[in-house]
Amino acid sequence: MRVVILMLFFSFISCKPKVDQKISNGLSVDTLSLKLNNEVLPENFDDFFEKFKSDTIFQIQRIDKPLSVIISDEETEEEEKQEIKYVSFNQKDWDVKIQFNIVKVSKDTMNVILEGKDTGVHIEHLFAKRSDKWHLFQIKNFSD
Repeated sequence: MRVVILMLFFSFISCKPKVDQKISNGLSVDTLSLKLNNEVLPENFDDFFEKFKSDTIFQIQRIDKPLSVIISDEETEEEEKQEIKYVSFNQKDWDVKIQFNIVKVSKDTMNVILEGKDTGVHIEHLFAKRSDKWHLFQIKNFSD
């Protein structure tokens, strides 16, 4: 009887559940996509944006190089291609009170609008989904 109990005990200790292996193998390191049964599910924008705001290394990987930057005023609109490494959505990095709104432009395009309360700051960040991964491809500055 002791032998049977010891064998059962050691067999439970040495077994690794297959569920954990599938879960750990199903997560992609550089994306927020979930791989399930060899099918990659599209990246959710809200989850992507939370990581984009807080993880500078991740953000650098997901900004187009060079980035299209449009500076617009009432009279002109100029487009430049710039090397932008990091974009801050953190209040502590701004001299004015900011808020941002996320607007769905289309199925594969999102616009994050950053506005300064009563300051004239209005900057739009356009994101596009390419190969099921979100990327920042354009910034439009309409600030006064």
